Amino acid sequence: MIVSQLISGIILTLLCSMALFHILHFTYLYMFAFLLGVCSVFYSLSYSSLLPAIINKSELRKGNSGLEIANGAVQMLGPGFGGMIVQIFSAKLAFLMDAASFFISALFISLIPKTKILLRKSISKNSLWGDVKEGLAFISKEMYLRIILKTYIASVFFIGLYQSISIVYMSKILDLSPGQVGLVVGIGNIGYFACTFLNIRITQKLGLGLTVILSLALYGLGFLVMAIAPANNAAFIFAISSQFIISMGTPLYNINVVTLRQTITPQDKLARVSSVWRVLGRGAAPLGAALGAGLSSFLSLRTVIVVAAIGGILAVLPAVRSKLLRLKNIESIDRNI
Repeated sequence: MIVSQLISGIILTLLCSMALFHILHFTYLYMFAFLLGVCSVFYSLSYSSLLPAIINKSELRKGNSGLEIANGAVQMLGPGFGGMIVQIFSAKLAFLMDAASFFISALFISLIPKTKILLRKSISKNSLWGDVKEGLAFISKEMYLRIILKTYIASVFFIGLYQSISIVYMSKILDLSPGQVGLVVGIGNIGYFACTFLNIRITQKLGLGLTVILSLALYGLGFLVMAIAPANNAAFIFAISSQFIISMGTPLYNINVVTLRQTITPQDKLARVSSVWRVLGRGAAPLGAALGAGLSSFLSLRTVIVVAAIGGILAVLPAVRSKLLRLKNIESIDRNI
């Protein structure tokens, strides 16, 4: 985790330096985005395995919910603040501040007592590939995990495609200023915050399976709203509405799927299953981003957004036709296994 944060900070510092000396090109931006994505996957992989090692299993639901609340607060306030920094000062300062945040994060992580982590570390006699195979085998055996992971991989692919061009789309096609783009992400992420607190009520009302499917479908629906945004004064409202819909899906997915995965998976396999899940799922994002970059070279940005929207909606259709749709709660799984 520390290494991932330090590398991310170094990459952003390098990016800022290149911009300062006017040698930054889109080729470098794509390369840096790829490297930052790699670091993000390693970081996510590490903290999802670390959390069960430092808190009791009975507190995992509370811990996961707390992480989602923190993420929601950051996503709601951070982009707006960043956009204002870009508009008032410069993008270089925003990159530099972002780099500093990664270095500060690495410092805080280093303060976690190492003895606590080592004492509760999972012991495995398998090789690295043996652990990977064990995680894959467990997911393949469990029907609900298998269905959700396949749907998640397909959805994340189109999320990556959308994210690779969304900022450029809002700036060039919708003619939004850096400050407005920041506000779109910041205000739109109120949906993230709201669904973090309403997750239990929504899940009880719709059922666990439908909530998970809906959480992923919301991405495609949000992309569609962005695709039909007019290039006039209404663009800002459409963009905020799109981001609001998109942001609703993240906590609904994260809290429910993590809780489901932790309930189904034995404690001694939890880290391996979570690791495989993170790598396969998040690993689809760079592939989607690469496709987005390629498509945008010969298609209009609006057309590429439409492709992301259609793909995001179609990605959940296999899950709709599966038994996952009829899954009401975690307790019903316990009765079947």
